Amino acid sequence: MKAFAVFLSGFILFVLASLAAQAAAPDSVAPDPKRVALVIGNSKYVHAVALPNPANDAQLIASTLRNAGFEVIEGLDQDNAGMHSLISRFTEQSYDADLAVIYYAGHGMQVDGKNFLIPVDAELTSPAYLKTRTIQIDEFMSALPPEPAVGVIILDACRDNPLARTLAAALPKSRSLGAGLAPVEAKSDGVGTGGILIAYATDPGAIAFDGNGVNSPY
Repeated sequence: MKAFAVFLSGFILFVLASLAAQAAAPDSVAPDPKRVALVIGNSKYVHAVALPNPANDAQLIASTLRNAGFEVIEGLDQDNAGMHSLISRFTEQSYDADLAVIYYAGHGMQVDGKNFLIPVDAELTSPAYLKTRTIQIDEFMSALPPEPAVGVIILDACRDNPLARTLAAALPKSRSLGAGLAPVEAKSDGVGTGGILIAYATDPGAIAFDGNGVNSPY
């Protein structure tokens, strides 16, 4: 994770330099691009064994982004209401941003090719709870600012997931629960010419492990 934080810093500097070059008129000083980030790390799950690293990883990423001049909206161990509240705050505060970053670490799963992120209070004993007790990644996509902003979504949510196994037992045979996360198409209504980058902790459909250190291997 520390190596990724260094990479993220370098990537942000590259994007900021590109934005400044595009905005600058001859013989003028380019305005400082507005930067807003949403950082969520869920470790202390109520209905699953706690994950050791997401909260630590989120704090490292939040610190890295603050050092890069971001306004950071940060939440650790968020329940369903808390995650939705943070997403709403981010949507409002990043609406006129030039660069917006969303980072999530915690449990996630894919069902029927759609990705769901799991708040710490989720209990997935019914397929209906996917709609009411999880966060669809589409909500992250919709929260990004409109064009020509640059949007970045970082998902460290491909861990071995006991909540997914609980849900699998309740799903009808017509529905499919896959390993890890499904690939996400990097486009969203209202997000345009600046582009969107989506980064995963591992390949789509694969499982990432927390490791034994303070931060995850990612």
